Amino acid sequence: MNKSNSPGAMQYLCDRFDEFADMDRERNRLIIELLRKLADSETFIKQLQLDLEDQTRSRTSYQQDARDLQDKNRNWEQLINKDSFVAVLIDGDGAKFLDGLLQDPTVGAVEAASRLKQAVKDYLEATALAYMDLPVLVRVYANLNGLAKALRLSNVIEHDDNMQVFAETFTNSRWELDFVNVGHGKENADSKLRKMLNHFMKNIQCKRVFFAGCHDNSYLHDLREHAGDERVVLVETTAAEPGFRSLNLPITRFDNKGTRAGVDAVPKAGSIPSGGAAENYIIRICYTIVPFGGKRHSVRECSIPAQDSYSTKLDEIKPKVFCNKFYLTGTCTWGDKCDKDHSTELTPAELAIHRYKARTNLCGNGPDCYDYNCYMSHHCMYGPNCTRAPNCKFAKTQWGDLHLSKEDLKPATRWTEGEDTPKNLQ
Repeated sequence: MNKSNSPGAMQYLCDRFDEFADMDRERNRLIIELLRKLADSETFIKQLQLDLEDQTRSRTSYQQDARDLQDKNRNWEQLINKDSFVAVLIDGDGAKFLDGLLQDPTVGAVEAASRLKQAVKDYLEATALAYMDLPVLVRVYANLNGLAKALRLSNVIEHDDNMQVFAETFTNSRWELDFVNVGHGKENADSKLRKMLNHFMKNIQCKRVFFAGCHDNSYLHDLREHAGDERVVLVETTAAEPGFRSLNLPITRFDNKGTRAGVDAVPKAGSIPSGGAAENYIIRICYTIVPFGGKRHSVRECSIPAQDSYSTKLDEIKPKVFCNKFYLTGTCTWGDKCDKDHSTELTPAELAIHRYKARTNLCGNGPDCYDYNCYMSHHCMYGPNCTRAPNCKFAKTQWGDLHLSKEDLKPATRWTEGEDTPKNLQ
């Protein structure tokens, strides 16, 4: 019997066939799985291609938009920088130009403008604006009549008109400069400065604002809004009050290699040097300082705000007037029977104004008075510069003409506070 036809052989062949059939099925499953994955991959690749094309289009669009924005930004920067400027705001009632410049108003005003502009440019040399040739807009706000009177009484200028000439020449010296007369009123200059500070800070073309008003704490509220902003530069004429230093704003003085720029303020009475000319400004009380063995220095301080408050208080007590004895010596022999006012409280600055007014009246003892506490005047306070002669009350008295010459005005004695008697200087 043939072995291949035996039942065992057939079973063997069937088993082998089943093995190969299983292998074919596994291979087919593998091929099907591979084909499915290939199809998925092709779909994914197509999606990636679509995404890539979309990203390419987007990137191209974004790049074009970016280039357009850069061009626009460059154009805006050019437009902004083309008309950029720096501003200088000066409270003319609290900061003045140097005496030497004011005394020759025509030439001094032009020199003041030049010095002020150069001082600003010197400051900008150390900033990112050094490469830009920026115009310097200067605005000085002051009560010109009050300022002129104060400077004349301080012997800084001879005539009130000198200040008017200085202001006009300063304004006309360059198109960027304005010396603005705001008229009488203690808030006029302050209000102008506050509004102009706000205006310039809102103007993106204004790169810096130099603010000369550190003598007046009333500006602190407005400056606090710009604390830490380097665009605001405080300019000292007197040492800045502590409140200004807490604002974290840059502070400068307009001094350049020892050459003083246009704006200055008078030092306090105790800081006047013993020799040489003192550069005066307006502060708040009137003194005359006579250094031993040196030249006579007049440091007149006239506070315009104090003048306003003094006038207001005087109006409130009319028809009464302030008692000279009570306010200037501390006692009044008439006491409660005095027909003059004792009740109003005067500030030190207002007392200084009242003392000045008392000095305009002639003492009953004239030049024969030896009372060192006398609050009246014994000669015309304007001396050889008096413009009222011959109608001045000191021109025709029982002692003759009480207008002293420059030689007469040389100090003969000095009485220092705290000493019992005066000392002879001649």
